[in-house]
Amino acid sequence: RCASFSLFRRGILRGFARLKTIDAKILAIEANNKELKNRNTLIEQITKVKIKIEAQLEILIENTPPKDLKDSISELKRQIKKKELKLSSYKIEEKMEEVEKFINSTMSSIGKILTLKKTTNQLI
Repeated sequence: RCASFSLFRRGILRGFARLKTIDAKILAIEANNKELKNRNTLIEQITKVKIKIEAQLEILIENTPPKDLKDSISELKRQIKKKELKLSSYKIEEKMEEVEKFINSTMSSIGKILTLKKTTNQLI
C-alpha cells in the first residue's frame, strides 16, 4: 500500500507541476493578448487622428482661394531654390574628399605605428 500511495503522490505532484507550467503559459498568452488589444486601440486612435487631419486639410484647401495656394506654392519653390543655392556654395564634395584624404592619411600613420610596435615587441 505504501508503494502505491507513493506512486499516486508522485503522479499528483507531476500533475501539479504540469498545471503550473500550463498556468504560466496561459498567463503569458493573456499578457500578449492584452498588449495586442492595447496596440490595436492605439492604432485605431492614430487612424482616427489621421482621418481628422485629412478632413481638416481638405476643408482648408477648399476654403483657401486658388490664388493663395498658388502664391504659397510659388513662395515655397523660391525658398527651395534659395536653399539649394546656399547648399551648392558649401562645396560638400570637395570637403568630403578632404576628409577622406585626412582619414586615409591618419589610418596609414596608425598602421605604421602599429607595425613598428609589433616589430619592436617581436624583437624584445
